[in-house]
Amino acid sequence: MKKIIYCLAIVGLSFGKGYSQKIDLDKETWTHSYVSIPKSKDLSSLKTYSITMFANTDNLNRIGLSSDKIEAAFKLDGFVYSAGMADILIEVTIENLRKISEEVRTQESTVYEGGKNVTKKIYIPATSYAIPSTIKITKALTKEVIVNSKIGGDQNPVVIGSGEFSTYDAASAQFKGSSDKRLESFKEKYFTMLTNELNGFKEKYDFTITKESDIFWHVDLKKSPEFAEFNEKLTAAKEIFANQKASDDVKSTREKLAPTMQYLRENADKQ
Repeated sequence: MKKIIYCLAIVGLSFGKGYSQKIDLDKETWTHSYVSIPKSKDLSSLKTYSITMFANTDNLNRIGLSSDKIEAAFKLDGFVYSAGMADILIEVTIENLRKISEEVRTQESTVYEGGKNVTKKIYIPATSYAIPSTIKITKALTKEVIVNSKIGGDQNPVVIGSGEFSTYDAASAQFKGSSDKRLESFKEKYFTMLTNELNGFKEKYDFTITKESDIFWHVDLKKSPEFAEFNEKLTAAKEIFANQKASDDVKSTREKLAPTMQYLRENADKQ
């Protein structure tokens, strides 16, 4: 969207004295998001976090995970990641994957057919995997454990079904093939289980994702090349907003950028 305005002065930029000039502006509505740091007394004084993973590299490759993927999944927006000492310590332990059973499970349902209730059975080939895993989150200073979750153990395995069949033999035959497909299904389900544990922690401590929009009016430099510095400052403003992680930071950034943004908002409102 383009608008033509009459520029009377540039506020906060070193373009000299005020003057009147006809310029073209391109409007861009840009949405950015940030996570408000929890203000509860439990976490309000904490600023940094670290992630330590204990796992066999070959096992991680088998299940499609890496240290980078774990770090991305367990990222705590609103806090600063530290490779060394930190206020919040996240430890992820993943033991080796084992297949513990293959069995055909039976499910019964009652349907109404031909004027009467009929019991029907379906057969599901199910493979159970054990991959004992622990997610532990601790406050470094007090040693207080705020999360200690265990998933994927022998008593609570990851179960992957391979379809539904009308006969036991047809279901049982599935175990002779499709092992790669079952493993892929396991990888997806297991990773979801891991991230759900962290999501539960975030919900408990009220991490809130906030999205806001800002309007940027860029000068058409082909017609008004002398405003190049102005455009550069607007581009820099977007980058600054993109790097904000908390509501306080966004507020501070808006105050710093107010002189630059004020000029655009005031002129846009006149159209």
